[in-house]
Amino acid sequence: FDMVEGCAELCPVFEDNFHHFEYEALRCLLEGVRALLQLAQMEDVGFPSMKQVLQYGAQMSAEEVEAEKEVVFQQFGFPLLNNSQTDSLISLEADGVVELVKYVGAQLASEAYTFWQKPFYTKDPLKLVQKENISQGLEDLMRNEGIDKTLEFICSFVEDILNYYSLQIEQKAYESAESLRVFLEGDHFCDETDPIFYLLPFDVTVRQHVPLSCHLQQTKLLLLHKK
Repeated sequence: FDMVEGCAELCPVFEDNFHHFEYEALRCLLEGVRALLQLAQMEDVGFPSMKQVLQYGAQMSAEEVEAEKEVVFQQFGFPLLNNSQTDSLISLEADGVVELVKYVGAQLASEAYTFWQKPFYTKDPLKLVQKENISQGLEDLMRNEGIDKTLEFICSFVEDILNYYSLQIEQKAYESAESLRVFLEGDHFCDETDPIFYLLPFDVTVRQHVPLSCHLQQTKLLLLHKK
């Protein structure tokens, strides 16, 4: 698995199925994957697909696993899954498992599970270039203002803007994918005098509210680690 790359195309599938998972469910999902990987490694059966490893571990036929898949997954430590969730997992090959581990790891590291009740239309993923632009802006801010001030700016923007106006942002996200900057400034919630608002790319939309909050949380944790 060290040589296997992920399959980024699966990230939206995982987001569709697991975006509402709380911490314990995400932890169990990761534990279940680890149990199957350990089984495959100990028995030296490779990892042709999750379904085949489940067959091997449960000593069941493909038809039996398919018929009892929710129960079989639980036997290996997975949380209670519905039919759509088991379907998204059961045919995963090695690259899909790598992507799943990356997805769950990012959810845990960014504390995305704290937003499990947020509507799905506020969880459009940030594009890589958007993340890079935000991170570059934060690096420039830290270079000019220092770690402590940058942390203060991040905390203030998250609490006083993203959290305080979350209901208004959610309502706008339900209606359209408007630029977050345009919406916040147009409704007089924030403007370019705020250092974090100033560095946000214009193409970050209200429908990326949760991923933006998670990205800023990850940045905050990284900066705290540097102190």
